[in-house]
Amino acid sequence: MLTSEVLQCSFSNWYKLLGDCSIESDIIRIDEKFIEYLLSDGIILPESCNSEQIHHNSIANDCCYDEEQFVSEVLENQTESRDECGDDLQVIEFPSIEKQLRRCLRKFQHVFVKLNWSSCEDSCWMHATRTKCSDLTSIFLLLKSSDKIVHDLTDPFEGCEDSDRINREVFNYELIVRKWIEINPSMEFRCFIVNQTIVAISQRDVRTYYEHIAKEQSIIVQDIFEFFNNRIRAKFPLHNYVIDVFRPDINSIVLIDVNVFGPLTDSLLFDWEELIAISNRNDLDNLSSLPEFRFIENHCGIQPQRFEYNSLPLDVLNGNISNVFDDSNLI
Repeated sequence: MLTSEVLQCSFSNWYKLLGDCSIESDIIRIDEKFIEYLLSDGIILPESCNSEQIHHNSIANDCCYDEEQFVSEVLENQTESRDECGDDLQVIEFPSIEKQLRRCLRKFQHVFVKLNWSSCEDSCWMHATRTKCSDLTSIFLLLKSSDKIVHDLTDPFEGCEDSDRINREVFNYELIVRKWIEINPSMEFRCFIVNQTIVAISQRDVRTYYEHIAKEQSIIVQDIFEFFNNRIRAKFPLHNYVIDVFRPDINSIVLIDVNVFGPLTDSLLFDWEELIAISNRNDLDNLSSLPEFRFIENHCGIQPQRFEYNSLPLDVLNGNISNVFDDSNLI
């Protein structure tokens, strides 16, 4: 795996080539100040979220979801700290980025955000509508709570054999704002491409058994093959890479993301050892068994979602569940 391959899979690099078959998106350049904010300890929200929260409370003050209480407490603590420290406590503001985000929200109404490579899937438990954002507060909350975002900013070339030679000043970090679309998880698939040929397809949601996939597997593979050969293959320069696609209907495929071919990308129902072994073969054109399509065939095949371990309190991971749950809250 090379740094050039990781860079080619950075959102703006693949989207300018394949955006016509993907979801409408806007790209916002972020500066060093914003990067430092994302990497800073704690969850401190920009000042603009304060007025936004006041507006939300005035129209939805009967909301009892914990997220509302959490955000209110964060903002209240910030206000109290500012009152105590006076001018010594820096106000968090990003006028240019916030202006562009508001424009995107007006344009799309609901959005999904990510950086160059990763989304905030691992922090979606913080938000009532998971990764669906409708205001600045939800956007900043997801970004600030995500370990995947931190990884993008600190170690995006992990595992690359030439990572020691990369000049990190040659690329720009970007905040990607995508129009929100409802995606049926049973129709989302990850495709592994070797030498510009799809060699493996995996069900994307490995936590759930979907009965209809087995019945439709032939037409699913056919639709993905036709989409790849007609819309992707000739346009994208890498020989080995991974794509995520959504199949909303028969003969209809939407490109969701492009990922690097290597351990940085979750292999889902495959192992990277077997995928790399396939990539080292010289007779791919003669293998009639390809692509191999793997999906959950029964309820026993369900797997845990790996990033969801990030969502558990440390007490749960250590087995101290009694410290997490208060019996008085149980009905």
